[in-house]
Amino acid sequence: MAAKTALETDELALSKKYPHIIKGTIRDVSNGKGKFHHKRSVEIKCTFKGCKETRRVATSDLAQVKFCEEHTRSERLRRRRAARLVTVEV
Repeated sequence: MAAKTALETDELALSKKYPHIIKGTIRDVSNGKGKFHHKRSVEIKCTFKGCKETRRVATSDLAQVKFCEEHTRSERLRRRRAARLVTVEV
């Protein structure tokens, strides 16, 4: 059995904490160009029921990101509408 690289070890640890990560998609720091500049990134599966879309996110953002971009927008709007409907009783 071959020794695991640092990337594989980090990906394994991340996938235990965040099960929506797609295994084998971790990328190391790029040359400073592009969307993620100096960050590692992974692909995630959208956790919205029935959605099969994927999304590439920085590993530092995994705690906040669960949905593809389309469902992120719709979930944000749903939460805003729900917050407006909440009434305060005195």
